[in-house]
Amino acid sequence: MRNFEKDSDLDAWRSYLINYRFLENPTIKNFKSVGNRLFYKYKNNKEVEITLSGDCSFNFNEKKKKLFEDIIRHYEDKTGVKQSDTRNKLLACCSNHHQECNFALMPVVGGMNNVKGKIKISNGKVKVHQLGRQPNNLFDRLDSFLSLLNEFYNFRKKCNEFNCSLKEIGEYYSESIFLESLKSENFTILYDFLEKFTDINEYVETFYPWIKEDFLIKLLKSGADDIETIEDLEKYMTLAQEYWQLYDDYNKKVKDTKDVEGIIEAIKKELKLS
Repeated sequence: MRNFEKDSDLDAWRSYLINYRFLENPTIKNFKSVGNRLFYKYKNNKEVEITLSGDCSFNFNEKKKKLFEDIIRHYEDKTGVKQSDTRNKLLACCSNHHQECNFALMPVVGGMNNVKGKIKISNGKVKVHQLGRQPNNLFDRLDSFLSLLNEFYNFRKKCNEFNCSLKEIGEYYSESIFLESLKSENFTILYDFLEKFTDINEYVETFYPWIKEDFLIKLLKSGADDIETIEDLEKYMTLAQEYWQLYDDYNKKVKDTKDVEGIIEAIKKELKLS
């Protein structure tokens, strides 16, 4: 059996099949494997098709762990006070990096997943890093990603209500969720897909159905907060833990009416994975 990325392997897809309503009756031939990832071609109810794959919502991999440990170490060196509780909390978060509660589906056409990993906070604003030395605050955060995506829906609303100048449009797209897609031929595909959602609430309801409205507000507010101090880190880790709890609560209530194992076997047969 081929080794897939954890957020894209068959175990991850078991959870996706259970938790996503739009996968109630998946089309088996729409599953594809490329390299170490599994993909699914999804067509929404407005007949716009896009390719999906798994993503780790809050990134606590080894690289991010070291960056967070540096923040803790800096505080300890400055104050002389050991932060055992914070270190243990970080270890607990890192242990969830490749757990089901941290996995979600995301469009990959147009590089939305790549943009998520390039988001930085600059002067209290969500930005996408482009050129030059890579800063240390590219933490690959769900809250910042949703904040950036929300800017699209806010900007669209503004342009629908007022006449946006070409300069305003250019300035928006140069720092937008579409940054990667503008470098390829996939901009129109990604735009048409995202444009069909009424707002950020409808997008989240589709791809993160366990997120409640009040928690979404919390995520959007947190998205533009940088992680520089131990207090920032504590707040961020608590946010991630609250998100995972919401996922677990939702997962326990989901009534699985489909033959998940039968679908998994059909996928394996279609992709010749057995």
